[in-house]
Amino acid sequence: MNVDPTVEPLAQQLGQNNTAEETNEDKGTADKTSGKVGFHARDIRWIRVGAEFAGTLLICLALYLTFTFSQILLDVPTVTLPVIGTTVIYIVVTAMLGSISGGHFNPAVTVAAMFTSQISVIDGILYIVSQLVGAVCAAAVLIGFVPSNETFPAKTWLMFTVNGFGSGSPTAATLAQHHISFGTGLAIIVELVGGLLVVGTAVATLRKDGRPHKNHALYTGLAYGAGTLITYPITNAGLNPARSTGIAVFAQSKDMAVSPLSQLWLFWICPLLAASLVALIVILSGIVTDGLRNRARIAKVSVAESEEMDPSDESQDKGNDDTSVASDPKSVAEEEKDASEVTAAGATVHLHSSEVDSYLNRLKEDQQAKTSSDSED
Repeated sequence: MNVDPTVEPLAQQLGQNNTAEETNEDKGTADKTSGKVGFHARDIRWIRVGAEFAGTLLICLALYLTFTFSQILLDVPTVTLPVIGTTVIYIVVTAMLGSISGGHFNPAVTVAAMFTSQISVIDGILYIVSQLVGAVCAAAVLIGFVPSNETFPAKTWLMFTVNGFGSGSPTAATLAQHHISFGTGLAIIVELVGGLLVVGTAVATLRKDGRPHKNHALYTGLAYGAGTLITYPITNAGLNPARSTGIAVFAQSKDMAVSPLSQLWLFWICPLLAASLVALIVILSGIVTDGLRNRARIAKVSVAESEEMDPSDESQDKGNDDTSVASDPKSVAEEEKDASEVTAAGATVHLHSSEVDSYLNRLKEDQQAKTSSDSED
């Protein structure tokens, strides 16, 4: 089947329309005079890695201070200040450094971004290392500057900051009065749900090249606030493996009720499992979306083919007919001969018919003459 030459440009245009906006967004800042792409800090890997280190350090230190002071010094043993503090801290730091590195500040977010190809594997590994180092440095600052003595040991500061479950839960003392406790199963559920909220929101607000959308900081901060709301009473709101690891390293030697490092596995497995689920959903939805888009594109091209005729086809058919007639002079001559014979035969038949009529008229006249002569006699 001949394809209308206008169909291919149409198909190309349909294929380009879906990615035009993303292509424009992915272009760098252009120099209007020279046409060269402008420099941006995120173009250098070590600057991106440094931004992840600085951002994670600021976030973890602010979280450690908020969780500690709001429960001990301010005497507000509720979830209100941790939720508000977590939300504001992540919004501010992500807005400040997110445009450079993408604003991960969480190994689970980085793993999901690697699975969905929003960042490279090398960048992802360096991000995770820098996040862990930043969290450990933040915990070192907290441990090094908060005062403690025999009557007010360091573990008193850390009991509302270290992540834990069961006997390590922040509400363990309250529940123990009623001879109950939050078990491992509930801790896994709340950390997994919180991780899905955080990682899902973070990945959804990152572009394909890893750059954050305009509202990335706001939505990510709100997701962390929602996750803190449901996890704080049970696990002290982990949600971030780097945040959990940094404080656990220094709290291990502070005679806590439960060894922080012995429970650290849960605060890695749950966020990473959430990251894997989010990445799987993103990949599957991308496959389905691409399939539907291709089907729609094929349907549009088919409609264009059926509605538009190619004028060159008609002229070509007509030209073929004329060429076939002109290329066979023998058949033309035979047709002319047959036509002349038919005309001659018609003339002959007409001539014979006239002779018959004349003969009949003569017979009639002779009959009349004979009749008249008999009557006279």
